[in-house]
Amino acid sequence: DDVFEPSADWKTIQPGQAIPAGLHVRMDLQSGKKEAKLLEENKEEVEESESVLPRDQRRGIINTNRKIFTKKELSEMLSKIPDDGDSAIPPALPDMSDKRTKNSSQNLTAEELEAMLKTIGLNMRSEVEIMMTHVETLADSEATNEARLDALNELEFFVHQFDNARDLNSIGGLVLVVR
Repeated sequence: DDVFEPSADWKTIQPGQAIPAGLHVRMDLQSGKKEAKLLEENKEEVEESESVLPRDQRRGIINTNRKIFTKKELSEMLSKIPDDGDSAIPPALPDMSDKRTKNSSQNLTAEELEAMLKTIGLNMRSEVEIMMTHVETLADSEATNEARLDALNELEFFVHQFDNARDLNSIGGLVLVVR
């Protein structure tokens, strides 16, 4: 049971230690060192969902409505979840090491990225192609008012960029928006 034992003075939190709720915690952003201590009395208000232990048993304010898990406990619980094979996480991108060395400073071209995304079932479209879909919705005489309103809202998002506004005009969308 690797739980941080707080005191009135700042103490270093070791990696993997669970931290009880209600402590004053700080982290040095340069070194990554984390420290915690008990909150000073009368500076923090205790909510109804939290209880305060007698002073001799106090380890900070403990939230009684929440279970604290260590990394090890979480890992054990996650390992017990069955893998049904129907994961929402897409498969990893294919390995491109045959085309590039690991020390290469080259970036992927748009075509290479598009090909990689297609292999995992994602289709990359340009902003003009997306705007054309919304313009087609506006031009469709059978489209509902709700569909047209959604299309207008989406187009409004895109035309905040000057290039997209100009492209909207060049594909005939401005005429449909104004009428």
